[in-house]
Amino acid sequence: MDKFNKVVKKYSLYFPHLPLPRIIESDKTFIVSIFNIELQIYSYAELDCLIDQVVSEIIKLHKNRQQIENNKPTKKASVEKSTKLISTYNNTQSNTKSNGKSARGKMRMKNIQNNRYIPSFSEDTNENKNNILTEPKELFSEKISNYCSTKNIAFPEYVFEKSNGVYFCKAFFMNEKFESRYAYDMKAAKEDACRLIISYINYLDSENIINKRKRSISEDEPTNTSVSNTNFSEIFKYSENEDFFDVGNFFTF
Repeated sequence: MDKFNKVVKKYSLYFPHLPLPRIIESDKTFIVSIFNIELQIYSYAELDCLIDQVVSEIIKLHKNRQQIENNKPTKKASVEKSTKLISTYNNTQSNTKSNGKSARGKMRMKNIQNNRYIPSFSEDTNENKNNILTEPKELFSEKISNYCSTKNIAFPEYVFEKSNGVYFCKAFFMNEKFESRYAYDMKAAKEDACRLIISYINYLDSENIINKRKRSISEDEPTNTSVSNTNFSEIFKYSENEDFFDVGNFFTF
């Protein structure tokens, strides 16, 4: 529970005006009452990630509100701006379709220079990635379990969201985050995230990185850098306004 105490201290720093979360240990899971909702989680890393996401969302919404209040364009200016944005979007879509592989290649080179990994998505043009998944096509999670057991490394951690009847999965593995597409079935969302992890594993094996990173990975201290150098007084002010931000709608299981 010492690890949870660290997370509770962070929560107290961000939200001093809210009640402290209540954490009840139950077998291999934890029941957490936080932000007026009750969650079932498997590790403190999920709770740590949730707090950082909520803080990030509050900051984002606050900035959007400030921009709206500071920049109140006339109706004519608003129409012109919308027209320009639509035109820019259409041009971008057209260029992406005609130079898809080239665009992906440039993105990959940019991220390689920044020492970041981009998962390899399917090149099948008949696959519409905007479609909501119905069922898993392949059990990638079993491959990952076998791989982790063989390599003696930590298994991935999964965080699920549900909104408007569809599921979304975030997987954390080797200090990387993998996000699924939306799916009607929780298992399908998980397998879609595992599909990206398999792509990442193939990348690690091809570059012989797994042995280099194995010793440096800490299972106890996950990396969460989504919030930094933040003006917390603004968070306190606007997180108190329930009409402005509803955590229950933002993150549900």
